[in-house]
Amino acid sequence: MHQHKEYQGDRLSSGVRSLNQLRSQNRGLTFARWAKCMAAAEGRALLAQDIAARHYGEQSSVVHFAKAAVQAAHTGSDNWGGSIAQNAGREFIELVNEMSVVGRIGLRPAPFNCRLVAPGTGASASWVGQGRAAPLTSIAFSNDQLLPLKVASTVVLSKNLLEFGDPQSDFWIRDELLRAAVARLDTDFLNPDNAGVSDVSPASPLNGVTPLMSSGDIGFDFRELIDDFAGDLSRAVFVARPDVFAAFQANGHQYTGLRGGELLTAPCLATRHAPAGTLVLIDPAGICLGDGGIEVDVADQASAEMLDGSLEQDGTDGTGATTAGMVSFWQANLIGIKIERRMNWAMLRDSVAILDSVEYEATSA
Repeated sequence: MHQHKEYQGDRLSSGVRSLNQLRSQNRGLTFARWAKCMAAAEGRALLAQDIAARHYGEQSSVVHFAKAAVQAAHTGSDNWGGSIAQNAGREFIELVNEMSVVGRIGLRPAPFNCRLVAPGTGASASWVGQGRAAPLTSIAFSNDQLLPLKVASTVVLSKNLLEFGDPQSDFWIRDELLRAAVARLDTDFLNPDNAGVSDVSPASPLNGVTPLMSSGDIGFDFRELIDDFAGDLSRAVFVARPDVFAAFQANGHQYTGLRGGELLTAPCLATRHAPAGTLVLIDPAGICLGDGGIEVDVADQASAEMLDGSLEQDGTDGTGATTAGMVSFWQANLIGIKIERRMNWAMLRDSVAILDSVEYEATSA
């Protein structure tokens, strides 16, 4: 009889943090309440601070956070995002990281606007004999820099949710902001068709990787995937949709399932934002991540293209959208909350292998 094995929660844990647990901890609520106050104030930071004081109290964490944000905005500081990240924004970012593959996989931290270490040309070590001079090694740097790009996620809410009489609306707004932020990050990170746009958005680490086609034999597929993998297997992580990991469990890999688990003792991260029918093997140390601050903006007089994907509108000049997909916030009594987070990632070396067309028949018990 198979014994059940539990996996406890470090950053690579595949356990899913339930919304009930988040509610009990009230994590991320300060940021969500600030976003709610900003929405009620139609984006005016000073008015949002007054609204926060009236509804949450002068000494509440929302007001303390609001004062720091307003001060940064009104002193001409360009460190608005930094001020937020040092307060409640940091807590919100931590929640996004705990719920997203980008945050949980353990990418290599890197500063913005600094030259990146070129692959294979880092510092090395050597043995030194007694009384001998120690040989020196140099580190080569490429001319590539990690620019502080912005990833934006927008949540459109009914203005009824901005009523301050119902505290449950705070949780609803927090959960929707989290859902939108996680979906945007993981979709862009794991979409093989995402080639990126220069100075706008990074390419997916999966872009340009030639996938292996599954043979239908799990053992053979694992050998081929490992042979094709150029990263460090001691740090490798599997990423796939929940149904893919469930198929492995149905074929005798008892420590995998809908929430991930382990395959070949490597951690598994399950996400519905992974490509369908694929198993991705990633060395997170081969991908660097720059992560900065977070900002909030709101609008209730705009018209938005209400499509999940394949947007017709050109985001640079607002042209190209047809009226069929456009919704007026004013007419529909809606308000949009946009979260912008300074972030970027880049490949340092080959660190990804992909197994495609994964579909295994369940074995009999």
